[in-house]
Amino acid sequence: MQNCKKDSILVVDDSSFILKLISKVLDDKYTVYLANCINTALKHLEEHEPDLILLDIVMPQSGFSLCKIMQENKKWKKIPVIFLTSLSDVSVEVKGLSLGAVDFITKPFNPILLKQRIKNHLKLKNRRKKLEYMVQERTEEILKVQEAVILAMGLLGESRDNETGAHIKRTSLYVSFLLDEYLTLYPNPLFTEDKKRLLVQSVSLHDIGKVAIADSILLKTTSLTKEEFNIMKSHTSYGGRIIKKVEEFLGPSSFLTFAYEIAMYHHEYYDGSGYFGLKKEQIPFSARMTTIADIYDALTTKRTYKEAYSHKQAVEIMCSDGDRTSYKQFDPVLFDIFRFNHYKFNEIRNSLK
Repeated sequence: MQNCKKDSILVVDDSSFILKLISKVLDDKYTVYLANCINTALKHLEEHEPDLILLDIVMPQSGFSLCKIMQENKKWKKIPVIFLTSLSDVSVEVKGLSLGAVDFITKPFNPILLKQRIKNHLKLKNRRKKLEYMVQERTEEILKVQEAVILAMGLLGESRDNETGAHIKRTSLYVSFLLDEYLTLYPNPLFTEDKKRLLVQSVSLHDIGKVAIADSILLKTTSLTKEEFNIMKSHTSYGGRIIKKVEEFLGPSSFLTFAYEIAMYHHEYYDGSGYFGLKKEQIPFSARMTTIADIYDALTTKRTYKEAYSHKQAVEIMCSDGDRTSYKQFDPVLFDIFRFNHYKFNEIRNSLK
């Protein structure tokens, strides 16, 4: 029969008598770690991460100080703390509870009561842990479904001009790289990991508006007429309208905000020469990143009307001041990140061939 791992208890008290007594009471059922000061307790926390802590309040270093340290640690703050105290002061209990304590046991304690309290709180902890796991599992399922829907919508736009999902993947990874590098240089606490994920996911929908463009234009192998080009340009407006319609049904969200910005404005240029004539910071940050990623990928990808340029040729074109493509079209800060790290774009491109 396989032995179940025992729950572990860290007992922190400056009285050696109390430490020995509690160890004797609990040793048969739990793995017990003993600490007679805060420093030793911290060492046990780092090495063992116990399932529950019994903590004396009145020590040379107050038990409250350990609670404060634990509250600042992402893992430790989840460990239930039961205070051991000979004080019967309501203000002490209130302070302890505000610092994350789950219970108080008054000295001298009843061994049976001590064991039962510990058992109850470990049960609660295990239930909470199980619930957190179930929530995480369900959240991951929802995220996978969301990603599948986003990819399907993105592919719908791409399929109109004989592209494959590789364009979506590459462009998203280029934007992800630009965003990570930008936030390394210019940290922004408002850009959480979740927000970064949503922005990168929304890049997949940048060409969703192409579903409204006729095949005769999308698949044309020769240059577009002025009238045809104006129709092609309308894919950004169509894309924006599609996403706004989705927002009407689902309500506003960060994902849809990013998706709208990117679909609507990824053909805007920093110098004002884009579809709608927006300039500089008038263009949303998300769209400014996508512009660089989309143009690099367009240059290095074979299309019905052109062969693919090499990575070196694409970088040279983007860094030049030509009639159709110019470095002036790009956000200078983001473009510097591209210029100094262009080999990363090539690595991403080659990894998805």
